[in-house]
Amino acid sequence: MTLAEAAAWLRVSEAGLRADADSGRLPARLVAGEWRFNKTALLEWLSHPEPPASRPKTGAELVEHIRRVRAASSDPETEEEAEEFIRQMYARRKADSAAG
Repeated sequence: MTLAEAAAWLRVSEAGLRADADSGRLPARLVAGEWRFNKTALLEWLSHPEPPASRPKTGAELVEHIRRVRAASSDPETEEEAEEFIRQMYARRKADSAAG
């Protein structure tokens, strides 16, 4: 499924789903720069609540999580890029909360 299709199916905003995919919180793949979602994988993910201990609690923990995810990718980013990504993610979530 595309980002729009998955967001509609989950009944969430595209921006919120994109932020969760960007952070690695849910199963998704980047294909040619666009997020793709597998319905079966999403159902499996939904059936297992995320343990509170595994959620980043602070910005520093989130930065470290992003570093680990990005280190495994072929496109590592700098600390400044990671911090900018986090600022954008929080801004999107704030905008989504205000709109929804």
